[in-house]
Amino acid sequence: MPEHIRQEPKVLVSTENLTEQEWLAYRRQGIGGSDVAAILGISPFRTARDLYDDKLNIASAVDDTGNWVALEMGHLLEPVVAQMYAFRTGHRVITDTYLYQHALYPWALANIDYGMEDKDTKEVGGLECKSTTYYNANEWMDDKVPMHYEYQCRFYMGVRDFPFWDIACMWGNGEKDFQIRRIFRDFAIEEMIFETVAAFLQSIHDNKPPSMAEVAPKLAMKSLARIYGAGTLAAPTIEFGKKHERQIRRIAALQQENRELDRQIR
Repeated sequence: MPEHIRQEPKVLVSTENLTEQEWLAYRRQGIGGSDVAAILGISPFRTARDLYDDKLNIASAVDDTGNWVALEMGHLLEPVVAQMYAFRTGHRVITDTYLYQHALYPWALANIDYGMEDKDTKEVGGLECKSTTYYNANEWMDDKVPMHYEYQCRFYMGVRDFPFWDIACMWGNGEKDFQIRRIFRDFAIEEMIFETVAAFLQSIHDNKPPSMAEVAPKLAMKSLARIYGAGTLAAPTIEFGKKHERQIRRIAALQQENRELDRQIR
């Protein structure tokens, strides 16, 4: 592979004094890191169709209000995670309050958590700060990183033109409840990401909504509810034939099992 030619990103705007609505308006001008997983079909939170509808102002792709506690906690814990990361690694954490545009693809935007400088090499990279619960801690064991976070950071590396990105995640106050991973830039993966995003943007231009054929059923139902509204008891009853009985009984049994597991978790 030929030597990489640095592509300094453009600073689109400072986010320091933006309102949430102003920030969202800028975000709608392109694709951000948190959008990438949805476009690639690996997001546990939203589908490519959700993002498509959001970009066209058909329906908002903002996470459901029922998830506001986790979202707010994640935002509040970002500086705590960054402080713990600096303490554990000795690397310098760099505050970054800008929204960046890719040098060649103005639709590729990055509003990162922090920058960082490696204490040994003095190289500058990015830092993503995450927090989760004990129920999701296994996603970070054995040097793992949840795929939707990995590809978010790979997108950021492309926009910011950084050689690596660190991800720090906290889910408790014990020594083992804080994990740090470093992802190095991979130009082949990066090219695949940008090509897939470009194809998604072309589908918006062509008014061709993304298919939901391979979307997980629960996520697909949430996506449809954003467009058509949640189900209602006033809706007409649909009668299924005898051939569907076994599947429907299985669904009912799984729903009951799910309710019992939820009760145990609470």
